[in-house]
Amino acid sequence: MSVGLAVTCTPVCRHMASQEQVLAQTLLFLRQRFHIFWKKISYCFSMLD
Repeated sequence: MSVGLAVTCTPVCRHMASQEQVLAQTLLFLRQRFHIFWKKISYCFSMLD
């Protein structure tokens, strides 16, 4: 029973782990992009003052 469960779980766990890694990388990328975008917006507002 436990062996069958382990065999079933391992690919699922690996898949979820890789999905989590992709999600983390995507969030990091988006955060970096947003940071650059925010700097540009802040710069534009500072020019308006």
